[in-house]
Amino acid sequence: MRHFVIVFILILSGAGFVMAETWYVTDALEITLRTGPQLDRKITAMLKSGQPMEMVEAGEEWSLVRMPSGREGYVLNRFIKTEIPLKLRLAKLQQKYDNLAEGAAEPLKKIQTLNGENTRLRFSLEQAQKDLKALQKSYAELRETTADARRIKKEREQLAGELAAQTRQTRSLKTALAAAEKKNTQWWFIAGAGVLLFGFVVGFAVRPRRKRSSLY
Repeated sequence: MRHFVIVFILILSGAGFVMAETWYVTDALEITLRTGPQLDRKITAMLKSGQPMEMVEAGEEWSLVRMPSGREGYVLNRFIKTEIPLKLRLAKLQQKYDNLAEGAAEPLKKIQTLNGENTRLRFSLEQAQKDLKALQKSYAELRETTADARRIKKEREQLAGELAAQTRQTRSLKTALAAAEKKNTQWWFIAGAGVLLFGFVVGFAVRPRRKRSSLY
């Protein structure tokens, strides 16, 4: 029977620990922690905005709370709430922004590199296309000439080889340019998604809230 009572007490203690809820001092500058639920009771501490505390016993006007240090006292209910104060939320959002900015630096750097590579590949492709047109023109003119057959054959074979090589180079440059533009688009999408996500988080978190001033 005594073992059953001990187990029952442990269960109740554990349930109380799980159900403990953290409260915070509101955005008021400071409030008082008193020894009792009255304004004439002794002040044991001054609590600043954002101070976390555990609710021990909630009352209609005053509540008994426990500080992280273990000190207990009474505070006015109108100066505490379960939501994290705006000041702390802004600090967390600033940290998230810094993390996002740091994470976006690498994609932006890659985008700049890809832009440079795209410019170079585009210039090479334009030059290759010009060279290809010139070879095609020369080859067409050569076919129409009536010069020495052996010389024409030799030059024709040479131009045909150059034309084939230039054609392969042009195809290779087109493939490289397409791959580079695809990478560029992907990195822009990653950077844009991070900025949109951050804007949504900030817009949701900083909605106007009514603040209360501390009188005690």
